[in-house]
Amino acid sequence: MEWIETMEDTRHRKTMRPWMRDLRSSVVFACVSIICSASSSQAQSKFDDTFVPQSITKIPAGISVTSPSEQSPFNRLVLLANPRLSAGDAKTVSDTVRDAATKSSLTIMASVTKTSPDELSGEGNPPLSPQGEFRLASVGVGYSISSDQGRIIVSADTASELGVSLGLIQKQVLRSSESQLQRVTVVGKTDQIYVFDAPSIMHRRDQNRRYLTRHFVYLDAKTGEGAMMVWLMAPLGREHGKTAYPIIDHPIRVLPFETVETRDIFVDAGEFNFLGVPSEAAFGLVDLPPGRDIRWSKEAAMLAGSFSYSHTELNKLSIHLAALLKNSPDPLPRSQP
Repeated sequence: MEWIETMEDTRHRKTMRPWMRDLRSSVVFACVSIICSASSSQAQSKFDDTFVPQSITKIPAGISVTSPSEQSPFNRLVLLANPRLSAGDAKTVSDTVRDAATKSSLTIMASVTKTSPDELSGEGNPPLSPQGEFRLASVGVGYSISSDQGRIIVSADTASELGVSLGLIQKQVLRSSESQLQRVTVVGKTDQIYVFDAPSIMHRRDQNRRYLTRHFVYLDAKTGEGAMMVWLMAPLGREHGKTAYPIIDHPIRVLPFETVETRDIFVDAGEFNFLGVPSEAAFGLVDLPPGRDIRWSKEAAMLAGSFSYSHTELNKLSIHLAALLKNSPDPLPRSQP
């Protein structure tokens, strides 16, 4: 295990609204049973090859985000992040750049299926309940925009066909954002767990810096309820002589499915060229998605930065994460302003 940076000063954290505190507290305790269920289910798998990292699936254009049908290839919203240029040099940004940067929203969705007892029969498969069980078939990412049809997934090439009007710069920004999704990598999965990494620019220590954000998505096989845990890592891989990604000394964030956030962004005017065109580091996320902060344990941190996971390794990580949730009756509050 390797730690990068030190824990941020928590004295100036925003106070969570009472209703949100109650909601997030109940979610944390619900997540304990979800993640325990996930780890218990996957532990019985007879396959234990280390997962070969692969690009995450892009959600097809036209998929409804606000009211997906059960038959949709992606039928559960995990996270909707609506960008807002609100910090740093945000006031200096032109209206054209602001509109283009905030037009589309990063969207994470899951494909959840329900398996009947008859579908998993045979040697090596665990017995299912009479009601069957829910499976996390896939997780996908894309960008969505509000339209006359509600909020839907769009692409720069299909926006006009879907009735979404985009200006030239808005389309260029969306196309650039879509290209970044090719760098989002799945590093482990089971029937109830999906782990993927996304390169990110976070504003920390008075600077927009590059990180990897790990997303640990998990599903309760019995109820179909889901949640996600996210944490920061330094983008230092094997090419830097590392055996795992170093973990940033910042709490784990846990949030339920269907989280909708206003994603505050720090603007660095020094990252714009003389033509007013921003570099990749011009916009930095102010924080991780809203949820509850859970402090690390040494055991969880030692497994949290692996380059990829076998089923056994995911099971071990799941057990340690579940223990953190269970033993954190009063997690550190975080909320949107």
